[in-house]
Order: sequence, then C-alpha cells, then structure tokens
Amino acid sequence: GDRIKAGVGAPAARHATLQEVTAVNDSTPWVKIPLACGKFALVDESDADRVRTIRWTCDRRKRTTYVICSLARCRRLGKLYLHRFILGCEGDIDHENRNGLDCRRRNLRPCGQSQNNANARRRIDNTSGYRGVSWSKANRGWGAWASDRGKTINLGTFATPEEAARSYDEDAIVRYGSFSRLNFPDD
Repeated sequence: GDRIKAGVGAPAARHATLQEVTAVNDSTPWVKIPLACGKFALVDESDADRVRTIRWTCDRRKRTTYVICSLARCRRLGKLYLHRFILGCEGDIDHENRNGLDCRRRNLRPCGQSQNNANARRRIDNTSGYRGVSWSKANRGWGAWASDRGKTINLGTFATPEEAARSYDEDAIVRYGSFSRLNFPDD
C-alpha cells in the first residue's frame, strides 16, 4: 500500500477510483489525511493539526469526490466541506486541478458559480468532443456556446467542430480568465 504520510512535491497517489492526486512541485510540505471512506485527502502541513481534530469522509458525486465532516453534529448543521473549512469561507471554492480530495491551499481558490463551472470537466453527454460546442440542426453547422450567470450565449456557427472550439476558447479566456478550461490549452 501507499504509506507516504507527507511530502514535498512527492509523487501522485492513486486512489480506488483511479482518480489521481496531482502532486505540485513546490516547496510547501503537505500531509495525507486518512478518510473514513478509505481514501486520503491532501492538505498543507500547516493545516494538518486543525484538520485532524475532525473526522472526515467522502461525499461522492457523479464525477468528483469531495471531503466532508462525518460527525453527526456536522450533519445536523449541514455539510461541512474540508475545502471550506481550510479557507474559512462559505462560498464556492474551485479545486484548480479538479480533484476534490486535494485540499491544499495552492489548489483552492474562492470563485463565483460561473467561474467554478468554467473549470468543470466536459459534460458526459458531449458528442462533439469539445467544451462549448454542439451541432446546430437549425443552422446546419457546429455552434459555439458559452454560459454566464445562467444565460446561454451563442458565439456563432462554424463549418467544423475545431473552429467552434477555438471560438469557445477565445471567449472563455476573456470571460473566465484563469478559471477557463480550454479545448486547446497549448495553443
């Protein structure tokens, strides 16, 4: 088994769900916190003593697992998420690497709902292979779409899904900044 308890830029750990914890090559020491569900959460060493005062478990969602307090008193008050506990805020918090078990401060950033959605994985029912792109029967072409504050924005119709995806990427950089999850991140 994986017995690494702490590390500085240590190798990524593989979990039962095959979800990888991305190790960050920085100088901030981190600690693995065992969870009641049999997995581990990553936290900065400076937060570890405070985090260990509470029993934590997994809150499995469709595509992401988050860390929540497993004590009955926490459930009576509502869900207490580890990422909110660490940052001390109630609003939305984005896991930059999209791994809900990685609760190191470097990976957490307060955000709005639109920003959090902008960093989400591509939808399971996506048929184009690209974020923000779908076939438009009405226009007989590939549509590029963005969403902001609950409104869908048509970015245009294109001959190929790649052209539509590039249009989405251009808009996402302006609209969401560093929260953008791009179709062509290396361009």
